[in-house]
Amino acid sequence: MAFRVAVILKEASDWTANALLRNLKKRGVSARPLKIAEVSACVPSAAKNAKCAFSPELRFDAFLVRDVGGILAEKAGCALENISFKFDILRILASHKIVMNSPEAIQNAANKFYSAVLFSSASLPVPKTVVTESVEVALNALEDFGGSAVAKPIFGHQGKGVEKITLDASAREKIQRIIAERGVIYLQEFIPNAERDIRVFVVGDEIVGAIYRVRRSGSIVSNLSMGGKAVRCEPTAEMCEIALKATKAIGADFAGVDLVERLGDGKIFILEINGTPSAKGIKMACGVDATEKIVDLLIERLKNDLSPH
Repeated sequence: MAFRVAVILKEASDWTANALLRNLKKRGVSARPLKIAEVSACVPSAAKNAKCAFSPELRFDAFLVRDVGGILAEKAGCALENISFKFDILRILASHKIVMNSPEAIQNAANKFYSAVLFSSASLPVPKTVVTESVEVALNALEDFGGSAVAKPIFGHQGKGVEKITLDASAREKIQRIIAERGVIYLQEFIPNAERDIRVFVVGDEIVGAIYRVRRSGSIVSNLSMGGKAVRCEPTAEMCEIALKATKAIGADFAGVDLVERLGDGKIFILEINGTPSAKGIKMACGVDATEKIVDLLIERLKNDLSPH
C-alpha cells in the first residue's frame, strides 16, 4: 500500500518543504504540497456521524507540517483569527490522522513564555524571564538581570521584533513602546556570548546535527533568515541532553533547539525551540539532510499505525 502524505507549507519555494516532498517520493510515498491557507471548512447541521468537511478534501494518511505561518507582533490583531483557524484544522486532522509535528507541540514551541515554563519544569537551564504589562515590573526585572535584557515577541519568528534593552535613560520609553504595541513585554536575561548561538536539530530520539548560527555585525539575532551564518558545530553531551529533553518537554517529534554558551564559564542555556524548523542550515554546514530522518520517522509511525494491535 502506498501511503498518501501532505506536506503543509506556506511557500512553494521553501527548501525544507521541497526536501521533505523529495524524500517522501524516494520512499515510494504519494506526496503532495498543501497550503493550509487554501483550505475551507464546512460544519454541517447536527446529524448522526456528521463531521467537519474540508475543501479541497484532505484524503491523506498523514500530514507533515513544515510551516503554517506566524503572527507578527505588528499584525497580531488581524492575524489571530487566521492562525487560530489553521491550528483548528490541524487539531481536527490530528484527531484521526497522523500529524507531525502535532498542533499541540507546534503551539507549545511557538509560545516562548509557555515553552520556557515547560523547560523550567523539566529542570532545563533557561535564562531568567519576566512577562508583564507593568513598566515598573519590567524595569525592576531589567535591574535584576544585571542591567541588560532581550525583549522578544512571545509569538515571534525568524528573529523579527527582537531587541536588546539596557538599563539607561531610554529603557523606560522602550518598555512603554513595546507594551503599547504588544500588550505585554517578554524580557529575558541577556546571556553574554561569542556573537553566536547553537541550533541543535532533533528527530525522534536522535541528534541529527548542530550548527553555530553566527550573527552578522551589529545584529542581536543569529537567525539565518536575518543574515546569520551557519557553521558546523560538534555538540557536547550536555548540549545533546538538553536538546533531547527540550524536544520531549514540548511533545515534538522533531525540533530545532536553540542554545547559547555563556562567556566566561561556558554554561549552556536554552533560549527557545522551533517546532517547524528549517533543515537548510544543517544541510549547508554539516551535509546532513534532516528531512530524511523526519520521513523515516513518519513512515515508521504509519506502518505501526496499520499493524495489528
